[in-house]
Amino acid sequence: MVENYKFILISCKYNINLTLSYTESMDISLVQLNTFMYAWIGLAIVILPIQFFITAPYGRHYNTSWGKSMSNRWGWVIMEAVSIIGLSILFLGAPGEKSLFAWVAYGL
Repeated sequence: MVENYKFILISCKYNINLTLSYTESMDISLVQLNTFMYAWIGLAIVILPIQFFITAPYGRHYNTSWGKSMSNRWGWVIMEAVSIIGLSILFLGAPGEKSLFAWVAYGL
C-alpha cells in the first residue's frame, strides 16, 4: 500500500478535517500501479505517431467511410453523461457516512 504522508501533513498544517475511508478491495500495490502507468504510457507512445497519418473523422474532416454518425448535441450529452454517472456511482457507493463538505463538493 502506498501511504500518502504529504496529504496528512497538509491537512494537519491547514487544519483540514476530512474523513478518508477505503476498503481493502480498492487497495492496489505499487507494482500494480507502476504496471498500469507504464502500459498507459506505452499505449500513448504507440498511438502518437498514428495520429500524424490518420485524420480524425469529426468536425470539418467528417466523412461517411467511418460509419454512421450522430448529432453533435447527442454526442456531447453522451460524452458528459459518462463522467456524471461514474462520479455518482463512486460517490454514492462508497462506504461510510458522507460529510456535509462531501455532499457540497458532489453537488458542485
